[in-house]
Order: sequence, then C-alpha cells, then structure tokens
Amino acid sequence: MTETREEWLETFSGCGFCGMLLPEEIEMFINVGEDKRLPSGHILEIGTNTGATTAGLSRANDRRDKEEMVVSLDPYPGKAFSCAVRLLCAANATLYSKNVIAMQCSLEQLQKVFGNRRVFRMIFIDGDHSYDASKKDYELAKEMLVPNGIIIFHDTTNEIYGVKDLWNELTKTLPIQMENGEIRISEEYPATGTCKILRWYV
Repeated sequence: MTETREEWLETFSGCGFCGMLLPEEIEMFINVGEDKRLPSGHILEIGTNTGATTAGLSRANDRRDKEEMVVSLDPYPGKAFSCAVRLLCAANATLYSKNVIAMQCSLEQLQKVFGNRRVFRMIFIDGDHSYDASKKDYELAKEMLVPNGIIIFHDTTNEIYGVKDLWNELTKTLPIQMENGEIRISEEYPATGTCKILRWYV
C-alpha cells in the first residue's frame, strides 16, 4: 500500500468516514486496526449502516499484512446496508480491501457460522443502541473474542442511547473474570470521543 497516512485520512473524509465518527475516533480506529501488537484474529463490526467505518477498518486491517478478515454485520435490511453491500461487491470499490465480508444477520447467527469459536481480536459494537440489544451484543462478543482482544463501544456518552447505561453498569462490575484472565478497561487504548474500550487480559 503506497498511500501516505495523510492521503488515507483525506480519502475517508471524502467518503463520509469522518461524518460517522469524530476525528479523534477515526485516528483511534486506524491505530487499533493496524496495531500488530494485538493478537491474531479478525475484526468484527456490529452495525454496518453505510459501510463507511467498514472501509476504514478494512484498510487498517490490511496494514497488519496477515490473512485476517473484517466481518461487518447488520441485522436490519435497508437502503444504507444495501448500498454498503453494492460498494463491497463493486469491482472498482477501491475504498475497501478484498478481505471484507458484509452479512445481513444477527450476532447469534454469526456465532453459529464460526462454530462458537473465539476468532476476533477486535469487536466494535455500534448496532442497535438500546440497552438490551447492546448488552446482548456484548455478552455474545465476549464469547467470540480471542485472549488479549478488545471490545469497543460507540456512543457511550449520548444520553438518548442505552449504550451509556450499559457502560456505566459494566464499569461497576469490572474486572470481569474470564478463563486465564480478566476483562477490564484497556490500558493501551484510552477512551476516545464517545468510544470506550475493554480488553481481555491474559
């Protein structure tokens, strides 16, 4: 990949990536997505919407130079998701790498596809922002996360979303015990914008 980091950011500004996330969140996703210190594993995005964030994650993922995928799922049919799928399938969709899969399904259905295995190093929860749906996504995400992987929550500071209530609840129960380790607030990746990050330390 020959483009500079500045050219890359400019590309995503033009495709609407900056409209989806705050500038500091964009930088954080790039840093985390390409970070070779994270363990081997795929990236899971819950909530495709227009596919703009998917594009950013896919390009960052490519910089690790590994055979890893970005899996983006959205259970809700609609014009935005259909547009994202068309872009992903287009021969000239240069914003995306080839290692991207867009799926219209629930996280429960995806878990069955992977045979209940831990396969994701990074899971981005940005789907249904209600408390119940976000909590369900989190509980399932924990079961699919590889050791030393991270879970990122979006919109944790917005009063109208249940994600904020879930995050406040989770912080009162941390650390969460897992086999051979525990989940706690990430030390390497601090809270950025409306994003909060947990990591399973082993």
